[in-house]
Amino acid sequence: MKWLAQISKELPERYYVGIDIGYREHVAAGIALSTFMQGEERWKKAKAIHFASSQSGFEQLRKYLDGFSSDHRRF
Repeated sequence: MKWLAQISKELPERYYVGIDIGYREHVAAGIALSTFMQGEERWKKAKAIHFASSQSGFEQLRKYLDGFSSDHRRF
């Protein structure tokens, strides 16, 4: 894991998002690679959001992701 920590210092910050797809509602959680690399299982405490499977729900997801970065290449 040391090599991954070294590489992450040299690259721009990256974000990873997991999405649980449901019929009426979805759940998403995002985490920065730097948070994951800090260890101590901090990544398990990533705040998840619940959003409806509708246009307004996906707008809520977009705003959540913009909180990490508005650059889609960072994901």
